[in-house]
Amino acid sequence: MKIMILSSEFDPFRGGIGTYAREMALAATELGHRVTVVAADYGAEEAATSFPFRVLRYPGGQHHMRDVPAKIALVRRLARQEPAYDIVHAIDWPFYIPLALCAYRSATRCILTFHGTEVDFIQKPIRAVPLSLLRFWNGWAHYVANSHHTARRLRVAVGLEECAVRVVHPGVGREWLAARVEKACARQRLGICQHQFVIATLGRVVPRKGHDVLAEALQRLPAEIVRRVEWHIIGPLLDQAYEAQLRRITESLGGKVVIHGPLAQGEVSLRLSAADVFCLPGRQLEGGGVEGFGLVYLEAAALGLPSVAADMGGISEAIDHGESGLLVPENDPQALAQALASLIADPVERNRLSRGARHRAEASTWLRAAREIYGSQDNHPGQGASSIVPTEMSC
Repeated sequence: MKIMILSSEFDPFRGGIGTYAREMALAATELGHRVTVVAADYGAEEAATSFPFRVLRYPGGQHHMRDVPAKIALVRRLARQEPAYDIVHAIDWPFYIPLALCAYRSATRCILTFHGTEVDFIQKPIRAVPLSLLRFWNGWAHYVANSHHTARRLRVAVGLEECAVRVVHPGVGREWLAARVEKACARQRLGICQHQFVIATLGRVVPRKGHDVLAEALQRLPAEIVRRVEWHIIGPLLDQAYEAQLRRITESLGGKVVIHGPLAQGEVSLRLSAADVFCLPGRQLEGGGVEGFGLVYLEAAALGLPSVAADMGGISEAIDHGESGLLVPENDPQALAQALASLIADPVERNRLSRGARHRAEASTWLRAAREIYGSQDNHPGQGASSIVPTEMSC
């Protein structure tokens, strides 16, 4: 089949949506489909990476509301110039309305993926009114949610029947499964003492991720335990006020806290491999903002890291409580402190959860996700992929 993927994020930009688009395209290609990804050029004349699928670049970068008219024009032009697609897949909300306003809507199987935060966006009048006028929810597209949590929120928000939204959990990339470094070796390379209890956090440093909840949890632990703790915070520093707040809290902890900012993929894998536990608590913000699934917990699991996080949003669908990690109540530093203390005191339990995390990651493949959403060609998975010439074009 010929598949077009529309995404507001893609390489070289790093983010959850971009990861989803890239991995779905790679998996669909391996299943034998002919894939085209439509993505921004981020101001670069040529993309640095080649892919085993076609990439059409449009002028632009990270999405803003003012970009919607240009995206509508782009998708309409593509529908006129390249009508022969079996599937057109809008990966995220900036392409929902453009897809609904083009000829693909009536001529092609259209798929929309919901990751969680869009459910809040589409309920605001500025979006809800045009969606209603477009009869957006009348079944013209296949609605796919990344978790049961997201599916429930979407159905309630727009009044869909239960069978109208399909749940397909994301996968974890093979590069994560292959990147694991033996813990002792990783620590030796990074100069981390073997007796330290190392916590790793990976994600945007913003309030929704709950770094401050972890900081407060560490404050509640006995001083002799905190002195053994190293906490490595990795991810883009996107909120200066929140970053400053986090630095103030962690300065008086007594343990070692390093705020790295974003790191190269190899460095991320090495630092996570050196850790004992992954902890990104997460929280739901007033007015919206919630983890629809939590792909980062699967990526940590691929490196053998059990996770400790809040039982909220779709996080509980990425972490198997008691098997690949521990879930605690949302915004509860005391419960989080107790969970961490139990793992610090029990290396046998940490190792058991580590094995469970790796097992969960190995079972969560992008090939499975792509097969569930697109189906597979009659040929053997992978056959036909080599016939697709890696190209990058501008449109």
